[in-house]
Amino acid sequence: MNQLDINIDDVKQYMLGTMDPALKKKYEEKLVTDATFQKEFHIQKALLEGIRFHYNQQLKHKLQAQDRSDATRLHYWKYSLVAALFLVLLVAGYFLLAGKPTATEIYADYYKAYYLVEGDFKRGESHNEVEAFEKYQLKDFQQAIGLFNQALEDKPDDPVLLFYLGIAHLEEGETSLAVASFNKVVASEHGLKEPAKWYLGLAYLKMEEPRDARQILQEIIEEGGSYKDKAKEILQKL
Repeated sequence: MNQLDINIDDVKQYMLGTMDPALKKKYEEKLVTDATFQKEFHIQKALLEGIRFHYNQQLKHKLQAQDRSDATRLHYWKYSLVAALFLVLLVAGYFLLAGKPTATEIYADYYKAYYLVEGDFKRGESHNEVEAFEKYQLKDFQQAIGLFNQALEDKPDDPVLLFYLGIAHLEEGETSLAVASFNKVVASEHGLKEPAKWYLGLAYLKMEEPRDARQILQEIIEEGGSYKDKAKEILQKL
């Protein structure tokens, strides 16, 4: 065997223990008797060990980098998940709150001043009554309130005067006074009892008293009538 017989594949097999036994025996004899062969063998062996060391180092760094990358991705996904959950809760909370109107907002959506019935306008027996209805029709509610109160001095339980007085109070933002007027009408058996109860429910909404408003609206639904459907709509929003 001469120097040309040395090749890296044979050396690799020798190092791994996979070389043919007969060839291995010749290699070992040559390593003892041939200095040049021995030198070339060690060069090839060192080369293989260097390659293996370099590969192992590369693999080590690659695995370390992969571990760092995986850790980074894990942290990223962890924080992304937390951020996403927070965002979902934030958006859900926003729509939950934004999607549910306040009692005063419901009031503003449903309130409209009661139209002045011609028969009520013409029924006025006193100057104060006639002028009160005129001011109401002109939307001069502050003047109308004073005139209705003057007329009520003579007829303190008149449901018509009390009803329109309640509407005028609502228009002027005097909600508690409106509630007092509507309650008197609701306690009567007058034809304005039904609209008075509707406006009483709205007045409670404006006062941010949803419990009282619910009670009145539920009564309206149970009694039926013109305001039943609107009362159902409001209860669904409360």
